[in-house]
Amino acid sequence: PVAPGTTVPAREEPEADPDFTGTWQLSESHHFDEYLEAMQVNWAKRRIAAGMKPVQTWVQKQGTWQFTVQAPTGPKVEAFPIDTPVADDVDGTKMTKTTKWQGGVLHTDVEADDPVKAKQYGKMAMRRYLLGTGPDQKLVLE
Repeated sequence: PVAPGTTVPAREEPEADPDFTGTWQLSESHHFDEYLEAMQVNWAKRRIAAGMKPVQTWVQKQGTWQFTVQAPTGPKVEAFPIDTPVADDVDGTKMTKTTKWQGGVLHTDVEADDPVKAKQYGKMAMRRYLLGTGPDQKLVLE
């Protein structure tokens, strides 16, 4: 019960996380070459990666976001369980990725498992978010 004349503050609803469900074509990325260079991916592979405009199909399964992309070696599935470290291999380097929501941004911290490489590469991050609305909406990677 609330006493008469008492103002009840408005209840703030938590902002829903963006819905990445659907098929997205990469139209631009930011700092991807720097990320690959820090990972010591050679120049030729970085040039190939820079020229690719992959199509990603995103779904959410049991609270985990994942996308499927057609890679030269066949379909590749990458999962992003929230707040759960995931082992990955980036061009032969064992990495651990941890993803969390920060506002409307899916933020993934990436760190090499080898302490020497972790010190050499430093902490890296990828951010994914939706930009725009309606048919012009884009999924941005930076």
